[in-house]
Amino acid sequence: MIPDFEANCSNWRIRISLREILEVHLTLSAINQKMRPNHVVWVTKGENGKRLWIIRDRSILSWVTADGESTDPTFALPIPELFIEQLMEMIAGGDGIDLFCNEVEGTIVARSDNGSYLSIDHPQNVEFKRQDLPYLGNPHRDESTPAIATVGMLDIVQFAKFLFKFPSGVDWPPNDVMPFVAMALDKDTLAWTMDWRRQDSYRFTGSVPANTVGAITATFYPYQMAAVLLTKDRDGDAHIFIDGENAEYAYFVGDDWGIRILLDAEYLARWNHKVVRELKNVGVDVDNWKSQQIPSFMTFTLNQSDLCYVSLHELDDLSVTVRLTAILSDDVPESLGVYGEINKLNDALVGARVSLRDGEVRLVVEFPAEGITNMTAHMSTFTKALAQCKDVHSFLPLFAG
Repeated sequence: MIPDFEANCSNWRIRISLREILEVHLTLSAINQKMRPNHVVWVTKGENGKRLWIIRDRSILSWVTADGESTDPTFALPIPELFIEQLMEMIAGGDGIDLFCNEVEGTIVARSDNGSYLSIDHPQNVEFKRQDLPYLGNPHRDESTPAIATVGMLDIVQFAKFLFKFPSGVDWPPNDVMPFVAMALDKDTLAWTMDWRRQDSYRFTGSVPANTVGAITATFYPYQMAAVLLTKDRDGDAHIFIDGENAEYAYFVGDDWGIRILLDAEYLARWNHKVVRELKNVGVDVDNWKSQQIPSFMTFTLNQSDLCYVSLHELDDLSVTVRLTAILSDDVPESLGVYGEINKLNDALVGARVSLRDGEVRLVVEFPAEGITNMTAHMSTFTKALAQCKDVHSFLPLFAG
């Protein structure tokens, strides 16, 4: 039976040009080397009437804009990634394709200029969420000054090519994290550093001219972003925007494209999930966090009531420590009597220490990140010390005078 592709068609349709679908396909291929079977690209109408194609992975979102038409849908349409590649093949023989839905069959239908058709099931259980919007405000709502840079596309391409300069002969341990880039905007310069010393190579640093307002340094996983940048035309400028030192994202924006990249620290990408896993192995579950960014500290509960913290600290470019912390008492003023009692506690503790900081008396067990495989011993030390200090909150304030 020959299907009737035009039956029950939607009252909207999208006219897609060859250049438009090519830009979307190049961006999608740069972010995901292999099309993922259950992932989608979103197409919707932007606030300025432009058509907006949105491709997102965990740490990167990229978008492509094109001229919209009155027949475009006003909602966000999910298109399977696999279908994008097929549309590229389909459009090759003409100037464009029309995209619409069969609302009875639940399919997305493409029709080429030469009269050929292709359809795919409309994705189920997908939802256009806030994280799929290109521009997200600073959730911290602080008063940090944003940093902005305008960079020529030829220089942006040089920057992107540099990020792909891998030292030859690097031996990758299993599940290792590739180096992040440290990027700085300041003094009419875009500068960056890639540190390969963990792989027994060198640090590489470069810069290109830029027009900058404000100054900032940020780190992020750069490889997908670099791949997307290398697909863009070399004409014109790109604009870089980071909304202050507590920003979650950096933005790279051209005339008809943009990239939102999640700002994260390399040492957290290397160690956070390992710390969570080792704590779970000893029966400790950390609490969930809301941010997309990898947290430097997390909370967990001991004895059903003691709120504790685990945190990661980068001592230098190559050394990371893990701290297990409990707040024993707060609102404790500094005094010789208090410090004397803290010293007595520290004399009695093994593998742990107590300190007074910002009015809080803290119990800390600290060890190199490489030692997380011995988490049973570290947690035993921490729980024993916590038991030894259980009455600190009641007697320590007595020595504040």
